Amino acid sequence: MQKFKIMKKLLLIILIILPTFIKAQQYIPFPDSNAVWGEYEAYMGTCFPCKYQYRMLGDTIINSVQYNKIYFQNDSLSNFTNAAYFGGMREQTKKIYFRSYYCNNEILLYDFTKSIGDTLKNLHCGPDFCDTIVPNYGIISNIDSILIDGNYRKEFHITDQLGEAYYNWIEGIGNVFGLFSPMVPGSTCICYWDLVCFQQNDSVKYLNPKYTTCYPVTTGISNYVSIGYSVSVLPNPFSSYTILRTDKILNDANLIIYNSFGQSVKQIKNISGQTFTLQRDNLSSGLYFLQLTQDNKILTTDKIVITDK
Repeated sequence: MQKFKIMKKLLLIILIILPTFIKAQQYIPFPDSNAVWGEYEAYMGTCFPCKYQYRMLGDTIINSVQYNKIYFQNDSLSNFTNAAYFGGMREQTKKIYFRSYYCNNEILLYDFTKSIGDTLKNLHCGPDFCDTIVPNYGIISNIDSILIDGNYRKEFHITDQLGEAYYNWIEGIGNVFGLFSPMVPGSTCICYWDLVCFQQNDSVKYLNPKYTTCYPVTTGISNYVSIGYSVSVLPNPFSSYTILRTDKILNDANLIIYNSFGQSVKQIKNISGQTFTLQRDNLSSGLYFLQLTQDNKILTTDKIVITDK
């Protein structure tokens, strides 16, 4: 009789746990349209632009491979008119690949096939999205589940080689420190990132528990029309000069360079054509931000790194 009671209790526990276990095993893929990652970045206690967003809208074909387009905007305007094309993203067998607009190759951004104990290439401190990325490495210390919008998603906990907490990945969303964080141009790691929230089809799917409100507003996301410019900055980092190339002809455009404190340190006006050489001149080494505008519209914003090599 006692054994029967124990077996009955065990069966009850299994019946309670089993649905959760089954849900936890269902893979949640990355979005392929109408998705928004609202983020926050601070640099040495200050920030520029501080709040920004990535949006996935539409698709494109590159070298016969289909990608979902990613756009970048550095403010919270709901009409998204100041967006700049950032690159393409695609998913294949639970692996998320990204191809920057100025690179000839794609990189493996996320790999959700990994297991506990596996090593990941962590792109922290890499100078750009191309071949010159300098990798560190992270280790998956734990994988558990998080309930989001009625579905359980796997959450990967990643530590550094010393066992210190690094960051978390969430299926279908990405890094809790930002979609591309900390894989950003930069020669040093003195920035701080946060994924504030993730939205899809005008619905908030994830809100970082550190924040009380979601950013940005998604009104009009489906009616977005791209300004249609693609701008590359190569080389980046650079020591003496770099070249900006656009896929369309500029006409009386303006370029402003900001330092890490958001102060304008260089301005060039009346830029025309499709290529422009940016000279270092007297700028010191470090991280800068550029903003290219024309007809009072932002064509692109980007980060550049100046070195003393």
